[in-house]
Amino acid sequence: MSAIASELLAPGFDDPVHDAQRVFRGLLDALARPGRIVDLAGAFGGLSELPDQVPRSLAAGLLALTDADAPVWITPEAPALAALLRFHAGAPMQTGPEGAAFAAVLDASAALPLARYERGTPDYPDRSTTIFIAVPALEGGPQVRLRGPGIATSTTIAPRGLPTDFWRERAAMRAEFPLGIEIYLCAGTRVLGLPRTTQAEEEG
Repeated sequence: MSAIASELLAPGFDDPVHDAQRVFRGLLDALARPGRIVDLAGAFGGLSELPDQVPRSLAAGLLALTDADAPVWITPEAPALAALLRFHAGAPMQTGPEGAAFAAVLDASAALPLARYERGTPDYPDRSTTIFIAVPALEGGPQVRLRGPGIATSTTIAPRGLPTDFWRERAAMRAEFPLGIEIYLCAGTRVLGLPRTTQAEEEG
């Protein structure tokens, strides 16, 4: 089968319009309420053919957000996910993080260094990379205290599988605010949002 033919078979949303809208609202909710785990289940039955290394929430999020003007970098390479985004969203693929509007990190240990991602400019802080990171689970890991907009006082999360220096590197980026990056942690059908405005401190 040719590469073109295989891309034509890349699965997408069952209901492209309504599923994309549902996922988009879920992603907005995850960023507006940092620390809240949002389950996107039911919005993407058509993504069931993707390999297990690609969380359904990660694939659905990228499919809902990307288009022909949104370059994507995927690490490590995942031909099925790249085909999905090229065919259904027209998203161009990048060979590195430079200039990527979105990044899909399918191995959390490869998420660092965060400094390699686009963080915007003083005039256009929104021209930054939004990163989707696949993690083994959104609970059961080291506890991290979150504070900031969208959180009444503070809340605790405990995602598993992130690199040891992840939270330290993320905290170091606060000195550049309003520059920064938005991050989604993805496991299965669920997603947890970390906007650049959220302060995170490891406990213990």
